[in-house]
Amino acid sequence: MAAVALLFAIYRVKPSPFCVLDELDAPLDDANVVRFTEMLQQFTRFSQFLVITHNKRTIAAAQSIYGVTMQEKGVSQLVSMRFNQHTEKAEAMAAEPAGASPSGPAGTG
Repeated sequence: MAAVALLFAIYRVKPSPFCVLDELDAPLDDANVVRFTEMLQQFTRFSQFLVITHNKRTIAAAQSIYGVTMQEKGVSQLVSMRFNQHTEKAEAMAAEPAGASPSGPAGTG
């Protein structure tokens, strides 16, 4: 939790427009995950965050969710949902096969 506090202290002094957090919540217990997500939501006024996580509480706090699932062996599919704050319902976004991109091959968009 000390490392998370240091990261957010730096962001408070000099916010960045975009931040990627990879499994930052993995070592946290449930109480600290709640604190982490509350603090993260406060900072979304100034920055966009891409959070890579397996924690259900962190996922529940997200505005948009992107994932990859493999329902049959060897075939991956992208899953994405956005939470509509006006209707308070989750809305599925258009799904594409993994690796496909409207602007070309994966990674070139």
